[in-house]
Amino acid sequence: MLDPQLAKDHIGTRLHILRRRCGLSIRQVSERSGVSVAMLSYVERGVNSISLVTLEKVLMALGTTLAEFFTDRESPGSGPVFAREQMRTVSDPDRTYTMLLSNRPGVQLEMLDEHIRPAKRKPAFSKLKSDVAGYVLSGSLILEVKGVGKKALRTGDAFYLVKGSLHRGYALEGQEVRLITAAYPASY
Repeated sequence: MLDPQLAKDHIGTRLHILRRRCGLSIRQVSERSGVSVAMLSYVERGVNSISLVTLEKVLMALGTTLAEFFTDRESPGSGPVFAREQMRTVSDPDRTYTMLLSNRPGVQLEMLDEHIRPAKRKPAFSKLKSDVAGYVLSGSLILEVKGVGKKALRTGDAFYLVKGSLHRGYALEGQEVRLITAAYPASY
């Protein structure tokens, strides 16, 4: 894991470059992502850090994903094996994601190992870019889907959400949740 200040600077710089490559102003990214202009500016300059949930929204507005943003393009690997040394892990105080399947040609599925820690407040709802399936390895996950309701999933439970669903998932107070999620199609 990166030093916190280095991570802030690195992510901010990469977001700035990506935004410029997309030909978008901070205001346009703000409108598309729902993240304030001030927050985006602070993150790009390395003044503030950004949560993974908020980073996902910004990256979606820029037409990419966490997996693609954090994949090392110089050594994508090849063949059917994804060695753990090539997997990227990113975290914030509330979540840790390990990208199990890296961004490489021919891979049509995105898979994450997620650790969700209890947070003081619930995350905002996110809109899915792909169909997503998940399997709870440990803990209890609260899954809320707009228009469907809230459900507590226990160890061994699974879920499937269709593209476009507004959802959020979070841990019960005092419990960490670990789950595997897969998105199809991957947005590479």
